[in-house]
Amino acid sequence: MRRELTALLVTLALGVFPAHIFGQTSDSNEIFAKAYGSYAKGKSSEAKELFEKAIDPKFRLADYSQYYLAVINYDLANWEQARQMLAQLKQRFPQSIWIQPATLLLAKVNIAEKKYGSAEDTLRQLRAEKSVKRDIADEALYLQAQIREAQGDPIGAHTLYNNLRDSSPNSRWAAAARTAQTSLRQAFPDVFGIQTIDCWPPRRTDSRESDRAWRLRLCTKSF
Repeated sequence: MRRELTALLVTLALGVFPAHIFGQTSDSNEIFAKAYGSYAKGKSSEAKELFEKAIDPKFRLADYSQYYLAVINYDLANWEQARQMLAQLKQRFPQSIWIQPATLLLAKVNIAEKKYGSAEDTLRQLRAEKSVKRDIADEALYLQAQIREAQGDPIGAHTLYNNLRDSSPNSRWAAAARTAQTSLRQAFPDVFGIQTIDCWPPRRTDSRESDRAWRLRLCTKSF
């Protein structure tokens, strides 16, 4: 969705609307369009150089350029530069539509640097925001599960993956969570073993669902 929105604005920048609507010259519009085109083609170095020319706050799409510079630096494993780009984005454009994606990316930078505590705090706060987009919240929960894996907690990771599948069963991250759970069971057969109906705890007494149906549903969901 974010990529589609960017593509739309690239079209606008190329001249569908007059340059003055963007608060900058047509040259800046063209620079941004070329930068995004290079990024979409995987030409990171070329895109980075062009985006750096389009971060003047007077330019309507400057926050877009700032965000993509952070993404490119992240992709290139330039963690500190990515972190700086994200900090500048939040400081210069606090109302940007890229703030939540930037927060998510910051958590990814922390994960890459194995700063799991900081990443966990960032993801928890992001998910708690009332205005957080569903896809971002789902990815944040997925990343929290990934942190559990990295910390050697397969059971905790498996539980968070289940939470994600329960809360957003149609999300692309739910599909990724299911795949991750399969990998966990393969990696830790002694921990998860072969699930049977009898392995699950009984259903609480105030539920209308039968005990056997409850256990069967849990057993099925875990695979």
